[in-house]
Amino acid sequence: MKNVFAVYKKRGETPLECLERFRDLNPKYKDEKMTYAGRLDPLAEGVLILLAGDSCLEKEYFLNLPKTYEIVVLFGTATDTADLLGLVTKKDRLASENLHPKEILLESEKIIGTHNLPYPIFSSKTVEGKPLFAWAREGKSEDITLPKRDMRIFSSELVKVGKINSDDLEKAVFEATHIVNGDFRQEEIREKWQKELADEEGFFTTANITISCASGSYMRSIAELLGDRLGLPALAFSIVRTKVGDYGI
Repeated sequence: MKNVFAVYKKRGETPLECLERFRDLNPKYKDEKMTYAGRLDPLAEGVLILLAGDSCLEKEYFLNLPKTYEIVVLFGTATDTADLLGLVTKKDRLASENLHPKEILLESEKIIGTHNLPYPIFSSKTVEGKPLFAWAREGKSEDITLPKRDMRIFSSELVKVGKINSDDLEKAVFEATHIVNGDFRQEEIREKWQKELADEEGFFTTANITISCASGSYMRSIAELLGDRLGLPALAFSIVRTKVGDYGI
């Protein structure tokens, strides 16, 4: 289709920053009407569909296309954003270190299907005219009922199970907080993680999983779901969207 572009959104970019980078690289679209179909979190990267001109009218079609992701789930830690760009809310490194790969394999297969899950509180879903992340930043998340939606997983393949030590995890958090622009509570997040990891000398377990899903499935919510099924906190350490419909990297 004309004026449909599958571009690679970089880690740390917002979708709007990615769109503006596209305009800079393609001056003929500088004054063209453009939009993006489907958001990606600032720390997520991968395929982002950009539409220009009359193709903007087809946005709903592209929004509803199925997606494929390669995610790394970190077990043993939870944050208020369900990724590295959040404040630590729970931690159980020892349970994470003792997690057996067969347990992860079994539960990663069981998440295939439809799950009615809450939107991440740090997301752009609107409640009473205000995005959820605004409620959270104002400390008023308890004043609303967190909406839920059906998230459908078509396939889930465990690629590998790994380990990350506390020092490398802290480095990953520091990198994450430095590559995003704007106010993401970076200093507070770094201080909190540093404090939480100060006396941790062991390892956290990670799992690389390839997931194909319906539109509207949040990988941060899926990471938390997998942790819940295994009985310990979890978050999305990294997210790469590899396909949107037939559009790949």
